[in-house]
Amino acid sequence: MLREEDHIDNQNTEKVSELDFNFHHLVALSSGNRIYPLLLNSFKQCYINLAGQFFNDSTVVPEVFHFHKQIVTAFTDKDDGAAAQLMRRMLDHGAEQLNKLKAQS
Repeated sequence: MLREEDHIDNQNTEKVSELDFNFHHLVALSSGNRIYPLLLNSFKQCYINLAGQFFNDSTVVPEVFHFHKQIVTAFTDKDDGAAAQLMRRMLDHGAEQLNKLKAQS
């Protein structure tokens, strides 16, 4: 998935949104909690639509994909604390970007 992110056209918001969803779904699956992936999957269309708006600003794509790489590294290193901290930072980053979108509309 990370290799695919490295080679994607950042302007292709549909594909970027789908990859972002797949990343988060995979994280939910790897959590071992059976409810998280089901819950996330039930919001897939809403997630994809909102992510499409979020990724309209293609400058956020490299930042998000960099977070993905860091999170995978934390998982690989079995550093749960770092993975959780990185996920929080990525979610905060997303919230900030969505607030900017909201202020612009």
